[in-house]
Formats: sequence, C-alpha cells, structure tokens
Amino acid sequence: MNSIGEFNKQGLKTSQVEESRRLHGENLLTPPARTPLWRLYIEKYNDPIIKILLVAALISFVLAVIEQEFVEVIGIFFAIFLATTIGFYFERDAAKKFDVLTALGEELMVKVVRDGKVMEVPRRDVATSPLLLIGEGVRLARKLKTIVRKIK
Repeated sequence: MNSIGEFNKQGLKTSQVEESRRLHGENLLTPPARTPLWRLYIEKYNDPIIKILLVAALISFVLAVIEQEFVEVIGIFFAIFLATTIGFYFERDAAKKFDVLTALGEELMVKVVRDGKVMEVPRRDVATSPLLLIGEGVRLARKLKTIVRKIK
C-alpha cells in the first residue's frame, strides 16, 4: 500500500511476504508476562472474604489459647486454605482455556490476495500491507476499520 486508497491489486508477492515476516515476525499477539504461580496463589489471600475469615481465625485463635480448645481454629484455617486453593485452581484452569482459545484464533483463516490470486491463509501468516478480502461478518481491528472507512 503506497498510501491510503492506493493498493496494488495483485496483492503482495511471495517474496514480499517472506521479507515482511523476516522483518516483523508472524502476525501474533505478544503474550503478557507471566506472573509466577506462587504469587498468583498468595494474591488469593487478598480477597475481602478471605481477609474477614483470617481476622475471625485470629480472634478464634486468641480465644482458643485461653480456653485450650483449638478444633475451631484448625477448622477455620483449613476452610481458608481450601477456599483459596480451589479458587486458585479454577482461575488457573480458566487461564489455560483462554490460552487455548487465543491460539485457535491465530489459526483462523482469512482471505488475502497474493501473487494476483485469492487465497486463504492463517491469520498469523498475514503480512504487513496485505490486500485483505473483507466480507460480511468478518471482524476487523479498529485501526483496519478506520482505513476501510477512509478508502470508501
């Protein structure tokens, strides 16, 4: 694309696609930096309900020391541990499923024009400055929508 509205109707040549991929890499979203698992687990204890339970456990502990009855304190601490561990497990499971869905999205096929031919390629293989074929129901990035509006 030389300027907005001025496209090469033949699309990119294979050599241009390879050069673009060499310079810019694949069309993939950069994943965010991963937070260590231990930190994610510790963050579960910042939940307001867990904090209330911890305060209740501490009060119960003080009373247990006075009365020499520790069964309730052990039960409260076990419930806190169990609740945070289960919450952590389900959140981690959801994050893994989200990663799988993101990876599947990169494999979605899009129509492009390359070497004068219409072809479908995985979204990750779209090079910079491609000639995309946009049909009804195709989802576009906001930046691409702006360019399409300017061309019309």
